[in-house]
Amino acid sequence: MLRCVSLILLATAAASAATPEDQARAVLDQWKAACKAKDVDAASRLLAKDCVVIMTEPTADPKRARFFTRESYLKLLKERFSTIGATTSTQTTHAVSASDTGDVFVIGESEERTHVGERSELFRYYVYMVMRSVEGKMLIRLVVSQLTFYFPDVPSAP
Repeated sequence: MLRCVSLILLATAAASAATPEDQARAVLDQWKAACKAKDVDAASRLLAKDCVVIMTEPTADPKRARFFTRESYLKLLKERFSTIGATTSTQTTHAVSASDTGDVFVIGESEERTHVGERSELFRYYVYMVMRSVEGKMLIRLVVSQLTFYFPDVPSAP
């Protein structure tokens, strides 16, 4: 029994000793799982209270960017999850880097094909995130999503 307790304590110490980069990767994994499950509550637990989300559009000038607070983004996410069907996606993380200030910068890209009613949409976008540990928990503080391609009516596969 003592051996089990020792192993649990060692595992807990190892988990808390994770680097900021490791913690950020874990948050990314949790974010992907929350989105795949269409779980807005799980997603909300990963966003800092002061999180800002900026979404750009392809070939649009900066005035066409959309800005969201945490609450308005979660509302948008909930609406989106209620209208979409099956989604297939590929996500690539290109870089995760911690700064001396404690911020962790993440660069990635995604491609998603989503069924909305009788049609399919195809998105490609770059994602830039800033995460920081808040009260001992790594949280997303800033997201810039740069939409690089959007095809609103993808034909069905043969």
